Amino acid sequence: GEDLVFGSDMFAVGLNHVYFFKPTFSGKLSLGYSSGGFRAIVDTLSTAGDPFRVYTNESREDALNAVYSLNWKLNAHHLFKTGASYSHYLFDYHTWYWSRKYLMNIDQLNQEDGTGLFQGYLHWQYRINEKHTLNSGMHYQLLVLNGTQAVEPRLGWRFQFRKNQSVSLAGGMHSQTAPMLYYFYKSYDSLSTSYVQSNLELDLSKSWHAI
Repeated sequence: GEDLVFGSDMFAVGLNHVYFFKPTFSGKLSLGYSSGGFRAIVDTLSTAGDPFRVYTNESREDALNAVYSLNWKLNAHHLFKTGASYSHYLFDYHTWYWSRKYLMNIDQLNQEDGTGLFQGYLHWQYRINEKHTLNSGMHYQLLVLNGTQAVEPRLGWRFQFRKNQSVSLAGGMHSQTAPMLYYFYKSYDSLSTSYVQSNLELDLSKSWHAI
């Protein structure tokens, strides 16, 4: 049998501030901090009946976030939005397990580090007339850890055929990072008796969406 000890914790706090430069032009600043921890321990008994630990995961990740956006309604037909954000991640990952194949403890994760994610966007809404509205935009991401980046165009159209009914079509590219710990997983090479981190250059996952 095995004895499992599991625990987690999470904390988050944020602050928003909106400032109107004039009735049709405003800026918004958002600041946030979040912290999460995870702990898992698996114990069993050796063949001699002694307590024996086979798995340990003690990890924590903190994030500092800053977002600033501008909103400008030029007139009844044109609305512009733009913004930028930066998230700084601080992490402390420690995971190891007992390998029956190599008869030793294998470090899966052993990383204390930090990195950042920068994002920016532009959005233009064009109300052609009372029935037709066009939304277009561009989104950008840069993962500081390995320099991977993505430029994501997006386009949408809405047809208001009745006062309370409409139909919409939209499409665009969407990218995202993997969970941060995935970049630091290590594999053990028994020939060189060393570890290899093969995910450090992992690219952003990209997909085209249509709705």
